[in-house]
Amino acid sequence: MQDWPERFIYVCSAGQAAIVNVLPLFLAGPHRVASVIILLGSGGNTNTNSREAHDPAARLERRIESWSGGTIPVFIRQGRAEDIPTWQAALDDILDDNDHGLPIVLNLKSGTKEMSIGALLGLLGAPAGQRRFVTVSGSPSRVSFIDVEAGMAHQPATGSDSLPLNAYLGIYGFREVVSTPPSPARQRKGEAAPRPAEQRARKHRSAIAAMAEGFLPQLPALWHQVNKGLMTVLPPNGPFRSGPILPPLPEDAGPDAAARRAAAHDLLAHLVEVPGVTMRDGEVWAETRRAAEFIQGGWLEAYLFNRLEAALKPFPRVSVAAGVHIAFVEGEAQDDRSEIGEFDAAVMIGSQLHLVEAKLSNLTRGSENREKGLDQATRWRPLLGDHGDFILMAPRQTEEDLRHAGAILDSARAAGIYPALGPQAVDDTVARLVALAEAEHAEPGTALKGR
Repeated sequence: MQDWPERFIYVCSAGQAAIVNVLPLFLAGPHRVASVIILLGSGGNTNTNSREAHDPAARLERRIESWSGGTIPVFIRQGRAEDIPTWQAALDDILDDNDHGLPIVLNLKSGTKEMSIGALLGLLGAPAGQRRFVTVSGSPSRVSFIDVEAGMAHQPATGSDSLPLNAYLGIYGFREVVSTPPSPARQRKGEAAPRPAEQRARKHRSAIAAMAEGFLPQLPALWHQVNKGLMTVLPPNGPFRSGPILPPLPEDAGPDAAARRAAAHDLLAHLVEVPGVTMRDGEVWAETRRAAEFIQGGWLEAYLFNRLEAALKPFPRVSVAAGVHIAFVEGEAQDDRSEIGEFDAAVMIGSQLHLVEAKLSNLTRGSENREKGLDQATRWRPLLGDHGDFILMAPRQTEEDLRHAGAILDSARAAGIYPALGPQAVDDTVARLVALAEAEHAEPGTALKGR
């Protein structure tokens, strides 16, 4: 393991992959960083004074200012992205201005290849003790020093190799909307208040598991009745009305329909311990909108959270969150305070975020459901960079649906989304994230892989 210099100048290139630039700073700590110099490249016809050209650098500058409390000066150097001599000259200038002879740490991963090559050539002119090179590997994400003279072999950089969820979100210009302030005891410990979705999932773990593990293998057969009743309690264009979840059987219903309704009733009855879910005259009722929404799909998200939390508990650099409400950080959008989305499940593995969107709607039938599910997934996919997983988990599928699911599979995979479909969707999702956690905790290799 190689230590960070006690004090250094950090040089990186602005780009959309903010985590690549900020992760080395997080690992080193703000007390070591004397200043940051951002190289901002533009295309041949781009005006480098335009707002569009400055946006990546401005966002990165805001992230560094927020992270360091404004204690680290940030400077921006501009030039044509494909012009190698420009970036070689930029590093020459940085060396000339380095009056105190501080080590310069250059991030070779960010920016275009031409920017990296030019900056590398420029920094190679510095004395050996004054130049350091780092890169951010693929998945799992790791920051490594590169010894150029020793055949590009690299050593892992010391420092905490995991990020809190809120730090990761802040890097990309987002923040979590917190509905409940922490208690005084949690404030003294620097802890946030538990998320309501997580509290509910843990409190009713056994009841949720009993319902989920009964429903999931039979969703196509049983959920139709539940969904029909929910349309009465939660009409799409009307107010909530308390009432029974399951509609009465029609008079001409056969024994199979009666058996399915009875099975659905018995499984729903597990949720009577959840606030707002009651039993009236032998029927399961939703007395509140929140209870109805939990039956509509919240139970699936809660079950997934409990499964992920249990499966990923052995891994020390992993955290699991549920019901994470997101807004822009101040200064990132015109309306900074409004909530813009929610993550059903957010899993931080080391320094990489992975997201799961849980859907009980049948995504392989009806373009509206399919497009809505894909739109939500596609919206957040860029937040994960090149190596984060976005899993679209939709367990309510029949075998026939899956045989005809080519459209959603092709669309999802083209957008970098992993579809987990069918009765095994939860199991597949958990297994995939466990495999990613195992890869993150494996010993890193010593050979430098290509960009």
